[in-house]
Amino acid sequence: MNVASLFSGIGSFEHSLLKNNIKHNILFACDVDKYCKQNYLNNYKPEKFFDDIKDIDATKYKDKIDLLVGGCPCQSFSIAGRRKGLDDSRGQLLLEYIRVIKDSKPKVFIFENVKGILSYMIIKNEDSKEKIKLFDWLIEQFKNLEYNLQYKVISGLDVGINQSRQRIFLVGQLKTNKDIKDNIFDDISKKKIKSDKKIKDYLDNEIDEKYIISNHKWQKWIFDSKHIDKQKMRILSKNRKDYIICQTARQYRSWFGNFVIEKYKCKDFTYSDDAKKYIKNNEIIPLGFKKFNYKKIIKESIIRKLTPDECLRFMGFDTSVFNNKCSNAQIYKQCGNSIIVNCFDYIFDKLYYVD
Repeated sequence: MNVASLFSGIGSFEHSLLKNNIKHNILFACDVDKYCKQNYLNNYKPEKFFDDIKDIDATKYKDKIDLLVGGCPCQSFSIAGRRKGLDDSRGQLLLEYIRVIKDSKPKVFIFENVKGILSYMIIKNEDSKEKIKLFDWLIEQFKNLEYNLQYKVISGLDVGINQSRQRIFLVGQLKTNKDIKDNIFDDISKKKIKSDKKIKDYLDNEIDEKYIISNHKWQKWIFDSKHIDKQKMRILSKNRKDYIICQTARQYRSWFGNFVIEKYKCKDFTYSDDAKKYIKNNEIIPLGFKKFNYKKIIKESIIRKLTPDECLRFMGFDTSVFNNKCSNAQIYKQCGNSIIVNCFDYIFDKLYYVD
């Protein structure tokens, strides 16, 4: 099977192909980020890697691609990205995505983006200022290219990953295909693929103490109820929800994200007064403890960041296979921008009947 990817990131789509033993040849991949390119080429072997989608002459690949996957940068359509849409240079890349589909005519394509794209409005007619939902406009473009379309918002929780990350997946199948698969997302509608994993199953057995948050000012920020209530922060413990909030490209850089409170003796670690108050008032039971024992918890536990490998696992990557060559700052960003691998596992199972 000949495949290709746009805005390839660290290759969640390609990782799923390997994971499911789907024989494939990568005709091309593409990403503007030099660090994503570094990690991508360290793990996969495309025939060609483009640094910019605008450099791709897709006519050279016409009728040669069995499956093309990609989602243009989603910041333009997300609340976190201030929703500038097609007026943003990143939003303009959506037009490039459509161009590549039009010129290459892959048998199947998969488009992924934040669910905010469903409600974003654009001006359809400059004279009348008539507005239309961007996603409806996008559907119209792909239908004009003769594709059968199916789409669904999928959460990591739907596909067996303990992360509340919601993304829309649009699958287009060329109408000339003799083997069009219908009802791809029916199982998602009927029942979730529940994970048999717990938070601890994603975590490293041993950690470097550099991930421990000893600074009391940072602890005050992390244990601030306002941040936790607004879902900007999650403290992973034994007696709280058994999944993480959505990873973002800015995780830890802005001190929002997922933090682990667990049993661990660190000689120089102490909790701030704010942290102690939150732990006591909410009866937080750190991972590794069987029950709430405030005095023991304060002495024998720590709060820390997720490690890069843990972030990769929460995106569905097998860290025994994926070889990271980038700094922590870059891999945190890459995980935040990536796609959950298990979403592709699910779609591939429906398209290609993966065993």
